[in-house]
Amino acid sequence: MTETKYISVDIEATGPTPGSYSMVSLGAWVIGEPDRTFYAELKPVTDRYEKKALNVAMPGRTHDSLFETGEDPEVVMDRFAGWVDSVREGKKDEVVFVAHNAPFDWMFVAWYLWRFVNRNPFGWAALDMRAYFMALTGNEWKNTRLEDMKKWFEVKRTHKHHALEDAIEQGELFMLMLESSKR
Repeated sequence: MTETKYISVDIEATGPTPGSYSMVSLGAWVIGEPDRTFYAELKPVTDRYEKKALNVAMPGRTHDSLFETGEDPEVVMDRFAGWVDSVREGKKDEVVFVAHNAPFDWMFVAWYLWRFVNRNPFGWAALDMRAYFMALTGNEWKNTRLEDMKKWFEVKRTHKHHALEDAIEQGELFMLMLESSKR
C-alpha cells in the first residue's frame, strides 16, 4: 500500500531568488519520524548577497567564510536527493515537500536540485502551509505568518532561522494542522 510521507523543508538564503543569490543551508525532517532529518550548509553559488539576508541566514558569519565552511552544492544536493529517495523507500511511497511559505523554499530547492542533480525527487508535490492554514481556519492571507499559526496550534519550539530546527518546528505545526483537519 502506498503511503504519503510529508517532508518539512526549510532553507536559509543570501537573497530573494535562486541563481542570483545562494541557498546557504538546507534542513529537512520526515514529519512524525523523529530521527529522520537532513541538514547541510552549502558554499554560495554566487558572490552576490544581501547583508540583511545573510545576517538572518548565518548570524555572525561573513559571506566569504561560507565559501570555506560550506559543502559543495552538487555534493549536498546529490546527498539530499538520495535521502529523499530513501524516505520514499523505493517507489512505494509518495513524498510531499511541506514548508511555511513553500513558494520561497521550493524555488531554491527545486532550482538547486535541477541544476546540480538534474532531477527533483519530489516531482511537483509541494504543499504550502500558509495556504493550508487559510483553508483550514478561514483566516485571510495577512494572518498566516508563523506567529499567527502558533496562536491556533500550540508548538513549543522557537523559530531560530536555523534550517533544521525550523523544519522541525514547522513540521510539528503541520502535524497539528493535519490532526485538526481530520476532526
